[in-house]
Amino acid sequence: MTLTAAPTREACRHLGFADDPKRHEEYPTLAHRCHLWQQRDQIDLLHQRNFCLSAAHRQCPWLSVPPAGHKPADRTAPKRKLALGGGVTALLCAVAAMLFNGMPSLEGMNLGLGFGRQPVAVRAAAPAPTLAAQDAGDDSAASPSATGGVQILPPDALTPALIKSDSPKTISAKLAAATGGTVLAGNVGLSFSPASLAQAGGDVNVHVEAQPAANVPGGPAQFSPNGTIVDITVKDEAGKLVTTFPEPVEILFKYNSADLAMARGDASILTAAYVLDDDSPELENPLHFPSGTWLFFPPSITKADPSTGTVMVRTQAIGSIMSIVANRIGWGQTLKADVPLYSSFDVRDAKVFGTKKQFSFLRIMEPQIGSRLLVMEPETGNYAYVDAKDVGPSGPPPASNPPSATPPASNPPAAT
Repeated sequence: MTLTAAPTREACRHLGFADDPKRHEEYPTLAHRCHLWQQRDQIDLLHQRNFCLSAAHRQCPWLSVPPAGHKPADRTAPKRKLALGGGVTALLCAVAAMLFNGMPSLEGMNLGLGFGRQPVAVRAAAPAPTLAAQDAGDDSAASPSATGGVQILPPDALTPALIKSDSPKTISAKLAAATGGTVLAGNVGLSFSPASLAQAGGDVNVHVEAQPAANVPGGPAQFSPNGTIVDITVKDEAGKLVTTFPEPVEILFKYNSADLAMARGDASILTAAYVLDDDSPELENPLHFPSGTWLFFPPSITKADPSTGTVMVRTQAIGSIMSIVANRIGWGQTLKADVPLYSSFDVRDAKVFGTKKQFSFLRIMEPQIGSRLLVMEPETGNYAYVDAKDVGPSGPPPASNPPSATPPASNPPAAT
């Protein structure tokens, strides 16, 4: 079976090469960049096929999701809008309908859902330790104390109503271990109780870096570089990283229109995820997944509230980048005959459980782990790992009723 890209009739004027915005290929390729808002963002190959390289590019959701200080671009989609609770920016209802069926080209298999990509650990360099004041018009709740203009509120002050901003901000703040406190970093709030800082040995410095660079996750998760993504670091008075806490730290994300665009307007599939890196503690990574792996926060510590437009995480580990992500139910099909089903993500010592024939459907349960995907067989409900390069993105099996399943409650175990 040969899969080829559909012929191009009309392309988006913002599509171009990284070094030449006026030129582009007539098929989806990883060399393309979106030059909208002069950001040169990398583009999902499935998105290129369905929008950038077709007449549908005028309905691209990114055209109606400008960064701060910009107006919507040359969009001609219907003007009917979807109003979402919690003060979230309105998003066009047409976005929710922008789903196209059909398998992409073989070249497109590398990025449609991220299949076949090798995660690369990317973390923004920490800036000089300055104290950045927040915009008074955004986060101006009364505060009993402040450090460099960053307001320190009581630990129990964190509520959705407290967050007024629609994007993350870079801030640094010093918290007294004896009292804890709540700090706001734009549309992200963090609440540290005194018990959570009991083992820090003194005061701590909390730094939040807004919208750091991060690798693209494989599997069903997608995030926006213009969305709610932050790199949070906590250090003690000696400058040593504090990555685990005896009592959970509450982190409240108020998602924005860029986050909703990744979910195609469906707030119900938004959740939070984190990226493993060299600073990730054992608690975050007990199975020793490679750096660069994205993992969903367990459902047991995550609470999404579409009525307020927020996602709350209560975590005892902070070691890396965190983000709001769209967690679509991912489906894939095997690209060749006899695709092995492995017992582990680790290519060095995994056992082979069995094989799947060509074009078999598999449900993708987690972002890509190393070079493999954690999948569930819809016929049996059993879990296994497969090489990401052997699976291409697809819709669900036709006329099927797969067993109910959710991502594992924490880091996925080796399949048994």
